[in-house]
Amino acid sequence: MLVPVGQSAVSAGLADAFGSLLTEANTMAYQIGQMSLGIGAFFLCWLLFQTRLLPRWLAGLGVIGYALHAAGTIAEIFGIPISLIILIPGGIFELTVAFWLLIKGFQPEAYGGHVEVRSSVDPDRSPSPSHACLGPFSCLCSPESVEGYSSTTFGCTTVQEIRQLIER
Repeated sequence: MLVPVGQSAVSAGLADAFGSLLTEANTMAYQIGQMSLGIGAFFLCWLLFQTRLLPRWLAGLGVIGYALHAAGTIAEIFGIPISLIILIPGGIFELTVAFWLLIKGFQPEAYGGHVEVRSSVDPDRSPSPSHACLGPFSCLCSPESVEGYSSTTFGCTTVQEIRQLIER
């Protein structure tokens, strides 16, 4: 970064040299940030690939896309302007995974298809997955335990608990 200052100081004033230095520092900081993003997202996609929370082809696209992203930013740091071209696989992965998670979600087989959390609301009641509660307003339950309501609408185990929450 001292080279732009030295080159600019010879032909222009100190203000131009300082402006050039700040511009180069901004570009370098951006590239280092993008490199960190590429490396971190690579490990996230590798984890998704190993756990099979997403289909392997989709997680693999992310692994490849973010490896290219990190390599492209390293190339940009050394002055080879190829980063924009090789960002395409990572961009396709990001768009595809967003729609995939909105439409299909994670694959339940990867985590056994259910969540077990012990109840902390009523100590007299035996804890079971259908009476699991994560907090005062967020409960996990089976859909058949609430008459006429889905578990995603209210998230509580009985109609009485819904009424108690409304009355509070």
